[in-house]
Amino acid sequence: MRKRERWLTGALLLLMAAFVSLIGYSLMALTNLQEDLSRDPGEDMVWAIAQASYQNNLLLTQHAPDSGHRGNRALQHALLRGRLEVLLAPVQERFMERAGARESLLRIKKMLGTQQADHAQIQVDLHTIGQQIMRTRLDLAGERRDAHKRLLRLLIICIGGVMLAGGLLCWQLLRSLARVRQARDQARRLLDALEREKEARLRYRDFVSVMSHQLRTPLAVIDSSAQRLARQGADADSVQARSQRIRGSVRQLNQLIARVLQGLRVDEQRGEGITLECQRCDWEELVRQALDGFDDLITARPVELRWAPGIARPLWIECDRLWCVEVLANLVSNANKYSPPGAPIDIFVDSTDGMLLCSVSDSGPGIPAERLERLFEPFYRGQPQESVGDGVGLGLSIARTLVHWHGGRLTAANRREGGACFTLQLPLRQ
Repeated sequence: MRKRERWLTGALLLLMAAFVSLIGYSLMALTNLQEDLSRDPGEDMVWAIAQASYQNNLLLTQHAPDSGHRGNRALQHALLRGRLEVLLAPVQERFMERAGARESLLRIKKMLGTQQADHAQIQVDLHTIGQQIMRTRLDLAGERRDAHKRLLRLLIICIGGVMLAGGLLCWQLLRSLARVRQARDQARRLLDALEREKEARLRYRDFVSVMSHQLRTPLAVIDSSAQRLARQGADADSVQARSQRIRGSVRQLNQLIARVLQGLRVDEQRGEGITLECQRCDWEELVRQALDGFDDLITARPVELRWAPGIARPLWIECDRLWCVEVLANLVSNANKYSPPGAPIDIFVDSTDGMLLCSVSDSGPGIPAERLERLFEPFYRGQPQESVGDGVGLGLSIARTLVHWHGGRLTAANRREGGACFTLQLPLRQ
């Protein structure tokens, strides 16, 4: 493409140079034509033939003795010969030959050299020569006008060609400028992508700092409780309380560690392709397995699993059991986190056009419209007053990535009756 554009630009420049050269030639030819028009030889020839005819007419009509200027035949004869010499001058030779009058003039000159010159015949010949000169002069004037028109036409064509070539060059220049702007926009987008990458790295660094702090806190509780148990081993109630506190802290620590490992794994494998260990699974069994992992975390609220009318059970799907259970666990955990105490969690299963549809709905405050676009971004948790629980904003991002690995979709929306609804779509067959 660039080679063709360079060739086109070179051709346009050569074309413009050719047109400019033609303009220069046309201007020079017009100048010469103008000088030629200012030196009209036909006008001199008309004057000379008129004077010769006048002198010959005087000789023809003179019968009186020589007296004065008009009666001096010798003088009139000399003037007539002088006019003929002017007409036969070398500078006028080409004009007289074109007019066809040179031979007639030579014949008249020869007749004047005799004693019995026939001035009546000479007058007739001079009259004919005058007509020939006038006709030739008109022909030359017409030819010059035609040449003038041709030069003007050529000049107009050249100017139009230069304007056209200049317009094409301007168009080419504008295209080049557009490409430069496009390249600049692409460079700006690349810089923005680099800035986002830098921001993501900063988020990871902040995430590691937060996790380090959060991991130290439960470890400190474990250490402190273990020390107290060592000093108060005889007190059974105290031991039970401390034991429950240790169990809660350990569970919290395990959840945070598992979430960190999941986040790192998803980030490392995103966009590089993952080999799924797909097998034929009963979707209801996967849902029950995901709910079993919560134990007493959701015992305070009912979880209802509903099926669309006409759906055959069991509903078989080819998927990676581990990852699908993880997706469901993330969705149920998110619904549990944002639902009021005792409010139910609704799981609805349907299928259409070879796709599994599984919706997990909560009874929470819903999702603000401005947060829907960024809800699945890593580490995004909204405003501090909107955040609930001790999560770090990775659950939904991990869930969407796992769903994409399966060729499905994960979307979020607000329910009319209140709360949020996350809809999982997976192909029934991989």
